[in-house]
Parts: sequence; C-alpha cells; structure tokens
Amino acid sequence: MTTERGAIFVGNSFPFSLVRRPMEAVPVTLEDAQRLLFGREFFSFWGHTNSLGAASQFIGYDLTPRRNRPALGLDKDGFLVLEGVSAREVLLLTPEYPEGFRPEIGQEV
Repeated sequence: MTTERGAIFVGNSFPFSLVRRPMEAVPVTLEDAQRLLFGREFFSFWGHTNSLGAASQFIGYDLTPRRNRPALGLDKDGFLVLEGVSAREVLLLTPEYPEGFRPEIGQEV
C-alpha cells in the first residue's frame, strides 16, 4: 500500500489488458480497504448491478459509478484514467466463492 493520497479507483474486476507499467497486487483486509478509501476521492467502475448493493454495504461506501458501466482507459503516462482523472491505485473487491464453484457461462455473480 502506498502513502500517496491521490484518487483511487474501486471495482469488481480489473482489465489486465490495460497494464502498461509495472504493477504490484497486494491483498488487504476489509479494514485496510476502508482505510484506503477514508477521506479520499474515489471513482467506482463497478460493472455488475446485481452485486453493487452487497459490495457497497460490505465496504461501507456507496460504490455506485457516476455513469452506467464506466470503462477504464490510459492516460499519456500509461496510468489508469476514469472520468478524466488518473489514478495509481485500484482497489478490487472480490468475492470468496465456495471451493470448486464456477459460475455458468454468462452468469453474473
């Protein structure tokens, strides 16, 4: 985790096709995630409406995106951009599925 307090993006999945710079993935606890968001401007790119309410309740912040199904892009330096804002940090909330669970093709979970 970084101490830089710029904007942070929050979502439920990450498009690895946008990786153009070295990156580090660090698992964090719920408490760490809440501390990452506290007092910061964050932008949600949550893409699944069926899990939005549960995820918002879990993290304690409204994760409703500012527009429907926002798409991440890249700025001129290769950092992620959303709604015209660049960020160097992304917080992904991922579910813990039962062992062996695989969703059906096309099933949103």
